[in-house]
Amino acid sequence: MFVTPCCENGDLDKYREGHRFGLRSALEFASKLLDGVAALHEHKFVHRDLKPENLLVSDDGWPLIADFGSVRSIPDGQDDVAGSGHAVLYRPPESFETTRYDKRGDLYQCGIVLFQVLGGRLPYAYQEYLSEADRQQYAHLQDAFDRYKLVEGAIRKKAQSGKLLDLNSLPFFVPPTVKSLLRKAANPEPAKRFQSASDFMNAVNQLANRVVDWQYDGNEVIAQGKEKRYRVEKTGRLFVVEQNSGKGWRKVPGCESASLSHQLNFISDKCKR
Repeated sequence: MFVTPCCENGDLDKYREGHRFGLRSALEFASKLLDGVAALHEHKFVHRDLKPENLLVSDDGWPLIADFGSVRSIPDGQDDVAGSGHAVLYRPPESFETTRYDKRGDLYQCGIVLFQVLGGRLPYAYQEYLSEADRQQYAHLQDAFDRYKLVEGAIRKKAQSGKLLDLNSLPFFVPPTVKSLLRKAANPEPAKRFQSASDFMNAVNQLANRVVDWQYDGNEVIAQGKEKRYRVEKTGRLFVVEQNSGKGWRKVPGCESASLSHQLNFISDKCKR
């Protein structure tokens, strides 16, 4: 029997309906998830179905792994088990080909979850993954199973080509270092991913300690510095940086209008001081 506490926040999908993660809080959430995955792997279990629907959110805002129906024990002398037919959107690319699943499949799924927690767009409407030709074929199919196989094939192609996650859909404040981590976590080739949950977690923790603490304040995105808060405002095609030390927002003295990437670097430098 697996017993988990009652979580009023519900699962991660429900939690995200009323809560948006900032940059650092998203990484910290992923770190907690990976800590739980590491505990499973230490005892030679793989979950095989890690997705927002199967992650409860505690009262403290941390993930609790749930739904152990797909968990399998890796037998002694083996490195993998049979793959799961659940959640085609989160299925590791190699499992489409081999129908096998190992610990790196869980890490792949954690990478997708992190992408979503960071604010990346991953539609649940499966038809969005179909090409125009696929959609025409889909419209003529009557059998539900045939339609599912068509969708499965489309998602499979994207997953195996590394095009399932659109990193351009991430919020503007997600830096290249975090995008690089996501590319590694969700790499279609298992050998190029993180090889253990602890390695993945350590990489996440290192980034969490270095990134700017971007947070949502209502509909605004604010960078929290040691003494001041910063935000970027668009002026035409360029951006300006404003700061707030508790007396309202004012343009940073001497900071001229510039590109978004320049201003993000400027804020990063300010927040490190």
